[in-house]
Amino acid sequence: MTWLGDHPWLLVPLAVLVAYIVIRLGFAALHMLGTEMERPTSDPPLTKDVEGDDVRYRCIVCATEVRMTKIADDDFEPPRHCREDMQLVVEAGDA
Repeated sequence: MTWLGDHPWLLVPLAVLVAYIVIRLGFAALHMLGTEMERPTSDPPLTKDVEGDDVRYRCIVCATEVRMTKIADDDFEPPRHCREDMQLVVEAGDA
């Protein structure tokens, strides 16, 4: 004799109910893991408005253009692309 007494037919609905609860808990746990991954771990860094002059360079090999913002008055070396120095296209303030 089982703990259900004279009602062994109750095993099937009870098994279905337990399976439903386990599946729902599993999906809830997976959902919580998925939404946890989407949240940022910290606030994004604060950005400042940068005022400067735009400087454009062009690669002499593949013609890729780069626009940079020059803040300091210091001269800086041109960027490299395709292992070659890029040519200055538009000087600061000439646009």
